[in-house]
Amino acid sequence: MGFSFKFTDDDIDIDIENETVVNGGGGGDGDFINPLDDVTIDNSCKFHSLNSILDELIGTRLTYNRIDNLPNGCELYKRELYDVKHQLMLEDDTTTSTSTTSTTSTDEMFKILIGEDDVDLKNGVYEGGLKSWECSNDMIWKLNDLINEDLIDLSNLNLVELGCGTSIPSLFIFEKLIKLKKTGCKLLLTDYNFEVLRLVTIPNLLINWCELHLTKSELIELQRNPNQDGNYRDGELEINLNLINSFKRWLCLNSIEFGFISGCWGRSFLKLVNQFIPLHDKKLILTSETIYSPPMLKVISELLIELTNYITILTAKDIYFGVGGSINEFINYIDFRFKMLGDEKKLCFELEKINSNLQRSIVILK
Repeated sequence: MGFSFKFTDDDIDIDIENETVVNGGGGGDGDFINPLDDVTIDNSCKFHSLNSILDELIGTRLTYNRIDNLPNGCELYKRELYDVKHQLMLEDDTTTSTSTTSTTSTDEMFKILIGEDDVDLKNGVYEGGLKSWECSNDMIWKLNDLINEDLIDLSNLNLVELGCGTSIPSLFIFEKLIKLKKTGCKLLLTDYNFEVLRLVTIPNLLINWCELHLTKSELIELQRNPNQDGNYRDGELEINLNLINSFKRWLCLNSIEFGFISGCWGRSFLKLVNQFIPLHDKKLILTSETIYSPPMLKVISELLIELTNYITILTAKDIYFGVGGSINEFINYIDFRFKMLGDEKKLCFELEKINSNLQRSIVILK
């Protein structure tokens, strides 16, 4: 079943106070089954190293632009969507000439990614990761405030972004690490689709490192191929071994480590997170636009409860029309679980509304 979120700030002005929401449990505490133990796994989760995916970028040209509507002094860049589609079509030409096998889910995802299917996500196939959603920008502005107020400590930071997609919030944190010369950090970025990680998440990290850390002359020199004349243009990167190795060396010298997880949320996913960043290590958890599906809303809620031991920030639209998730249902479920857990897990949350025609919210768990 395909869903579409194609609405703008002017499309919606609705009071959600009268919305009917469902609490998380069964008939009582004794009937409760944790959604993390009851989720249908349709895409097994897998950990991916940065090096393996970076090496696949060699020989690729990335086209990108600067992101608008950012806090003062912030500069971030992301890969152009048409450039992603161009790469996919080139890869499809190569694949179809050498292979006669494909899966239905792969074919469906390819059609969505190149724009043949007019949907923003498709349950169990593609979860919208190529698009940068409105609430990612809300996250950036909130992070900027918290960092400026010294409420988030970037020293030896452990970051987990759930449902990262284009990874705009993580890119903002990465920009701060580069500019403030922070070291000894771990960043774990996760998305349902591995294709999203390799096509936009990791290219965006490389693009921003090049723009924020390298001088113009260094960037040109690292792209230079001694066997041919260069064609260096603003907003484009020619990925070669020298550039990739320089990025890897910088990460190593600054003790900054990236990890990536693809696949469905559940207990096995949580285990992979805890293997990369130990359970009791202080973590900044970020997630944006991930509560649109009522069944998965409870799963993401449980992940946040399990992982929160410092600060967790969730940004979302108040209502996801045509899909069913909402901020009210999320708050209702979190409140239900807090009462059930009692002193076992001492958490609190703050709710902040965004001043916009399209009603959006920020939830902070501590």
